[in-house]
Amino acid sequence: MSEMRRFMGRLFFAMLNTTATNSQEPTGQFVTAEFIAKKYKISTRLVYLKAADGSIPSIRVGAKCIRFSEAAIAAAWEDGQP
Repeated sequence: MSEMRRFMGRLFFAMLNTTATNSQEPTGQFVTAEFIAKKYKISTRLVYLKAADGSIPSIRVGAKCIRFSEAAIAAAWEDGQP
């Protein structure tokens, strides 16, 4: 396993265990776009489009990996943002 990959793994898990300093930063459990799509009955493509335009908070974990904070998505959904 490369040093960069190990570093990214440690960074990701450290982010899972930190507390957010403002309401835009994700906290709690990170989930996939598929999970968000099923929960809110929308397409996975729409989840990715909303993340790309900044409508819903997301975090890029790798070159092709995006995760979403379940709590931040719920808060944004209640505010009528997405």
